[in-house]
Amino acid sequence: MLYNEKNNGFQSYKEQLSLMCQKGLKGTGLKTTWIVLLFIGFYFTFNSAKAQSYKIESFEGTAANIKLYYKPLSGMLTISYLRDTFLINDYMSVDTVKVLNKVFLQINYVKRAGSNEDAINQLLLYVSNGKLCQALHVNSLTTYDRRPNEYSLFKLGVTLGGHNVETYKLTLNIHNEKSSKQSPKSNYKYNKIEILAFDKKSKIFYNSYEYIIGDYTFHNLIKGGGVSRVKGSLKNDVPVVKIEKDKYYYINGNWYTKDKSDFYSMLL
Repeated sequence: MLYNEKNNGFQSYKEQLSLMCQKGLKGTGLKTTWIVLLFIGFYFTFNSAKAQSYKIESFEGTAANIKLYYKPLSGMLTISYLRDTFLINDYMSVDTVKVLNKVFLQINYVKRAGSNEDAINQLLLYVSNGKLCQALHVNSLTTYDRRPNEYSLFKLGVTLGGHNVETYKLTLNIHNEKSSKQSPKSNYKYNKIEILAFDKKSKIFYNSYEYIIGDYTFHNLIKGGGVSRVKGSLKNDVPVVKIEKDKYYYINGNWYTKDKSDFYSMLL
């Protein structure tokens, strides 16, 4: 339950609901009753928030409580631990949340997508030295469905192996298919397995490193839903997760996709 200072806590919502129902339903006609009920619906939509907490262990063995917070109609998911907060933009809903080996929190969430499309991203979180960190952040499902004319599906399943930083690994079960009546020669359907190693220093999963040199613009989400664009230089090996045609780069505690001279945060 969330505590709201303005309304003196979650209990006051119940009290106000009861009071409004009594006033709206006592000695009034049906029309007035429906107006009151509609008002109550709008009241809860705009003045309540949905929150859930998940308990994991930090890499140091201490208890950690990660909170997922979503205000209806905001399109933004807030994930917090102590003073650390991640904001996820274009958020629609949580698909699944699981705790892996007590130390990782796996969040699959639905992203806003285009017409005839669906998209789900997977975020793998952990806590170390009092900080909330991202071990992995990738796309785990995309579909384009205009059957019977055209259909495509990419689906990623993830299994954690190992029991500590010395042995952790991720097994990726990949399903990829495409069918088109207009271009049947381009059709394909297959399954494959990839393995991600664990970087003990950065505490992230990866399957390669890429040497990157040059000046780039980094696009990141900021509080309130705005986007910051900061220019910076890179000249080093960067951990990369390559899944089919997609690449995800781990830079300064965040995961990015890359487009020529720009890096785009996966939180956008």
